[in-house]
Amino acid sequence: MCRCKRIKLLVNEGMEHFNQGRTDQALANLRQAMRAAEGHSKPGARAALSNNFGQVLAGMGRIREAREQFDAALSVLDRHMLGHTPLAVRIRRNRSALMSKAA
Repeated sequence: MCRCKRIKLLVNEGMEHFNQGRTDQALANLRQAMRAAEGHSKPGARAALSNNFGQVLAGMGRIREAREQFDAALSVLDRHMLGHTPLAVRIRRNRSALMSKAA
C-alpha cells in the first residue's frame, strides 16, 4: 500500500475510533499517521492531520495539547500561504471553540 493511502486509512480509522469513544486507539492511529506523514505529505494534508489530532485531544480534555496541534496546523498553512483556505477557517473555528471552553 502506498504511503498516502496508508496515512488516509490510519486517519479514517483513528477518527472512527474517536467517534465511537475509543480515544486511546484514536490517538494511536493518528500518531502512526503523523509518523508516516513526516516529510512526505503536502502542507494541507499535514495541517488536516494536526487538526484531527487536536480534535481528539480536545475531546479528551487535553486543552494545551489540542491548542498546540491547532497552532501547528495553522503554522503549516501560513508558511505555505494557505492561511485563507477553508481548512484554515475550519481549524481557526476549532481553536476558537476550544479556547471558549477553556475560559
